[in-house]
Amino acid sequence: LAYIKKVYFPTNESKKNDNRHSRNIPGYVRQAVLEEYENNGRYCNGVQGKTPRHRVDRDSPIEYDHILPYSRGGSSAFNNVQILCLECNRIKSATAR
Repeated sequence: LAYIKKVYFPTNESKKNDNRHSRNIPGYVRQAVLEEYENNGRYCNGVQGKTPRHRVDRDSPIEYDHILPYSRGGSSAFNNVQILCLECNRIKSATAR
């Protein structure tokens, strides 16, 4: 846990120096989410009430998604980012999961 916090969660000082728009998902968060996705069998969580959780083929396109949309106050932190297949991300659009 200490290693994950050190590698994937920035210090307050590094957050102050990050001038990117907060809608952008930082690289360290993208890497952590991608590793989790790969280690858990490449499953798309689907869209609640619309599509079920399903396995994604290696050649299928995937996208990073804010679980609680940025437009509704969601952050780009590790616990608010997931990977969805292209189709599910289009269905979800700006709705909260």
